[in-house]
Amino acid sequence: PSSATGFVLARLWDPSTGAALANTIITLGANGHIARFLTELFPDALNISQIRAKVSLDSCSSSACSVAGGNGMLATAIRLNGDQFTTIPVAEREDGEQTRVLPQVAFGGPAGGINMKTVLYFTTNITTGVFGTAAIFDNDGNPLAASADGAAPASSITFNVFGNRVTRIVLSGDATLRSGWIRLTLSGNVHLVTNAIFQTFNGTNLVSEASVLESLAIKNGLIYVKSQLRAANVGIGLANHEPSSNTIAVDLFDR
Repeated sequence: PSSATGFVLARLWDPSTGAALANTIITLGANGHIARFLTELFPDALNISQIRAKVSLDSCSSSACSVAGGNGMLATAIRLNGDQFTTIPVAEREDGEQTRVLPQVAFGGPAGGINMKTVLYFTTNITTGVFGTAAIFDNDGNPLAASADGAAPASSITFNVFGNRVTRIVLSGDATLRSGWIRLTLSGNVHLVTNAIFQTFNGTNLVSEASVLESLAIKNGLIYVKSQLRAANVGIGLANHEPSSNTIAVDLFDR
């Protein structure tokens, strides 16, 4: 968004070792923009067409990208999964709270009809890795069991993210569609980027997906809504991670 030329160091990290696998320097002209596929940014990286890894973005003070600086950049990621298309927000790499919340999770449904899965992605830049527990709760605050990567259903799931790498967990259920929320408890106030991808299937065919980041607790929120018969609707998922009940006032304003 700057009137000066900007430079960004994009690095691809090896999913097997956590080491930097490839890098490229992106030049952005004044008020400029660029959009590239991963395979275009790192065409010479080994197995680039079949890889699930981490990409880091660093603003640089010069075209050599030897020193951090510059005026920063705005970024988002686009995920193409078959014929599905969704955005993945790009989060700044900072240490965060030990407890994180994903306010919505959904899984299960009839195998021959509409069913859902929630895919969790955990990404870290800590060289020693991160571990933690994902506790799932239903609408009444009771433990809610889900199958993680095909394992036996459980309401508490432990996970490890190795240094500079990504961990993927797929939550699925039985013939009943269930929803709730997730509380992540980490090994400390450490760096971890968490995003969830909600996938809707018709039988075994993926028909839609959407991605969200973890949420921070807020006291006042604002959202655009649209409701149109048989055409559009908006749903809101709310979670209370405190041990006491919480009353929320929801006001709808006309045009």
